Amino acid sequence: MRSLLLCSCTLLLSTFLLACSQAQQAEPTARVPTREADEKAIRVLIQEYAAAFSAGDVARLLACYSQDAVRMPPAAPAYTGRAVFEEEFRTKFGQFSYQLTWPMEEIVVADGWAFHQRTYISKLTPVAGGEVIEGSGKAVAILQKQPDNSWKIAREIWNSDSPGANRVGNNPN
Repeated sequence: MRSLLLCSCTLLLSTFLLACSQAQQAEPTARVPTREADEKAIRVLIQEYAAAFSAGDVARLLACYSQDAVRMPPAAPAYTGRAVFEEEFRTKFGQFSYQLTWPMEEIVVADGWAFHQRTYISKLTPVAGGEVIEGSGKAVAILQKQPDNSWKIAREIWNSDSPGANRVGNNPN
């Protein structure tokens, strides 16, 4: 009887240990992106944004923004939403072709939000012909991580380094 009890306890303990071992070997949980991966994704987004702007591609440009994004241009009221942005970009691209360079300055990521501070160099060529307008300035974008782990621009503010260039309609961003 004693050996039967010992055998049963050993079998029970072995089963328990095997179950625990298999639970530990179960599929790992989904990987959480690292800070480096987030920074890389943001760099890719900002490069896509600059490329879309330079290409005059409204759809690609709008895809860089969150649905409720806010743009805060110099010398003008802030405005919200992709529909408003679409109208603005179509107007801008109807007037100028853009060549933009946006060197990466700083990206800081924290808890589902990030900010990206940059400078820009711009060349605006009037579609109707005329003199190329060159400029430079600085900008800050606040980005928000989306449920699919992508990043989108949620807030954006900028201004020009050139005196007088911050007037409405005379800024490249």
